[in-house]
Amino acid sequence: MNSRFQIYLRIIVLSALFTYLLTLGAGAYYPSIYQLMFDQPKKMIENQINFSKIAGHKYFDWFFQEALDDKKGVVTVDPGKTYGDYTFFASAYGRKAFLVDLKGNVVHEWTIDWAKIFPPKDRREGVAPLHTIVGRAFLQPNGDVYAEFVGEGGLLGDYGLAKVDKDSKLVWKYDQFANHDICFLPNGHILTFIEELRTKPLKSSPFLRPPFIEPFIAELDANGHEVKRTSLFEMFARSPQRKLMWQMDKYLNPQPANGDILHPNTITMITPAAAAREPVFEQGQFLISLRNISVLAQVDLDLGRVTWASFGPWRFQHSPRFLPDGSVMLFDNLGNLTDKGAMSRVLNVDPVTGKVLWEYDGTEDDPFYNSYNGDVDPLPNGNVLATISSSGRIFEVTHDKEIVWDYRAPQRVTEDGYNGIPSLFSGRRYKREDLPFLDSLGIPPPPRPEPVAPSASPVKTPPSSPIAPQSPGAPAEPAHPSLSPMMPQPEAPMDQSP
Repeated sequence: MNSRFQIYLRIIVLSALFTYLLTLGAGAYYPSIYQLMFDQPKKMIENQINFSKIAGHKYFDWFFQEALDDKKGVVTVDPGKTYGDYTFFASAYGRKAFLVDLKGNVVHEWTIDWAKIFPPKDRREGVAPLHTIVGRAFLQPNGDVYAEFVGEGGLLGDYGLAKVDKDSKLVWKYDQFANHDICFLPNGHILTFIEELRTKPLKSSPFLRPPFIEPFIAELDANGHEVKRTSLFEMFARSPQRKLMWQMDKYLNPQPANGDILHPNTITMITPAAAAREPVFEQGQFLISLRNISVLAQVDLDLGRVTWASFGPWRFQHSPRFLPDGSVMLFDNLGNLTDKGAMSRVLNVDPVTGKVLWEYDGTEDDPFYNSYNGDVDPLPNGNVLATISSSGRIFEVTHDKEIVWDYRAPQRVTEDGYNGIPSLFSGRRYKREDLPFLDSLGIPPPPRPEPVAPSASPVKTPPSSPIAPQSPGAPAEPAHPSLSPMMPQPEAPMDQSP
C-alpha cells in the first residue's frame, strides 16, 4: 500500500514539475502564456483586494486630492482684462456640470447621473461601477451637453458617453468605453476615443504583448450610433511611424504593466492656419495627443493611417489646440524641467520644430502642478483659460502672465482629518451670445463683477513628481463635502455601486 502511494505521489510531483518547467519554457518564447498563468491570477487577486477597499468609500480620493490652500470660489477677477461672461466645467463633486458667471455664481447646472443612464442591465462586462462621475463635458449653444464618464473598480476606468438636453433629459447614450475628448464634425457627427482590452496578439503589431488596451477613434452619427471605428495601433502599422511601436518591447522603453500603452486624450481638426504654417499638416486630417508616450500625431481617418508624429518639449501632455497663427497651445503636465515652478505649465509651441513660443508655469509664490488630466482653452483676446484638474482650479492668464480670473472649487471633503478638493474638468469660456438657450430659460445677462484682487493665503507647495494612476481601472471619483452656498447638496450619496 505504501509503495503504491509512493508511486502515485511521485507521478503527481513529476507531473507538476513537468508542467511548471514546460510553462517556463513556453514563457521564454510566448511571454503571454506565462502572464496568463502566473501574472494575471496575481493581478486578479490584487484587483479584488483593491475593489473591496474602495467599495466601502463614499468617494475616491484620487479625484479629491488634498487642497493646497483654503481659497474657495472666485478669488481673483479683473473685469477689464477677462474674456466672456460664463465658464462651463464638469466637477468630481456630485453628478453635475456647471455654468458659472465671472463672480462664480451658478447660472445653470446639469444633473448627469451615470448610474441612472447606465443601469446594471445596460452595462457591458468589465465596467467600473464605483464612484463614477462626469470626467469631461462639452456644452452646445442650445444647452445640450455631451458627457463622458470615468469610474473605478472595473476592468477599464472609462465608460459611456451620453447626450442630455438643457433640462438634463437624456437624448441618447453610447455604451462603449468612451473617454477623454470629442471632436465635432461639420456633418453633425462626432469623433471620440474608445478602448477595448485586447487578449490576443495583433497581427500588425506582434511585438505588443497581450493583454493590453487597444484604443480606437470612433465616429458617431447625430443620434449616437457608431458609424465606424479605427484602431490606433492599425493606423501606426500602416505608416512609417510604426517603428515607434517596435520599441515598446525593449528594455529601455518597456510596455506599461497595465497595458495602457498610448492613452489618447485629445483629437482636434487640423486648421487652415496650421496647414499653412507647417507643410506636414493637411486640412481634413486630425491632430491627436498620446499621453503615455508623450507624442503628438496627425492621422488620416480616410486612409486609416498616421501621417506624422513627433516628440517635443512636452511630457504627459493634454489638450493641444491650434492658435490663429497655426501654432499649438497645450497643457504640459510633466515637461517643465526649468528651475521655475513645479512640473506643469501651459505651453505654446511650434509642434514641428519644438520651439517654445510662450509658457506659463505659475509664479514663485503660486506654482502649479497637475498630476493628471488638465485642459487649455485659448481665448479670442489672447488669454488662456487653464484647468488644473487635480487642484480643483480654473484660471485665466494673459499673454503678459497676469492672472485675471481665478476660480477654486468651493467644496471640500473633510473626513478623518483629510481636506480634499474636488477635481475640475474641461473648463470652457463663453460669451452670452454664444449660449442662446439661456434666453429660453429667462436667465438675464450677467452684471460685470467688481474687481477682486488676489488675496494672500498660505499655499502648500504642490508635489513635483508624477503620481498619475497606472492601472486600467484607474481614472475616477466623488464625495460628501461641506458645502458653499453657491453649490447645492447632491441628491444622493456618491457611492454608485449597483
